[in-house]
Amino acid sequence: METVLRGKLEQLSDAEEKKLLGRMAALIHVDDPERAAAYSMLVAADAPRYAELGMREQAFARMLFYTLWDDGGGFRTYDGGLGHLRGYQFACREIRQVVGRGWGGESQY
Repeated sequence: METVLRGKLEQLSDAEEKKLLGRMAALIHVDDPERAAAYSMLVAADAPRYAELGMREQAFARMLFYTLWDDGGGFRTYDGGLGHLRGYQFACREIRQVVGRGWGGESQY
């Protein structure tokens, strides 16, 4: 999987998207359907804002955020970071695929 991702990284020109894709290996640990579904929902273009999420979904949002940006990425809010992420639909598709494979299912988002 790392070889495939590395090849895709080389084809991209956007440095920020390259950084995001470089964090995909950190998502391989997702091994439960609830977290996979939450992460997939959070990267969907029509995802709800952080404040609209339930407590459990907010926890998953924070987990995803800090998995991608362990230093906060310079974002002032979780919405800021997750909205930025959603601007990179290729990276969002990769996240859905990686977390879907981690527990053996395919995401609905």
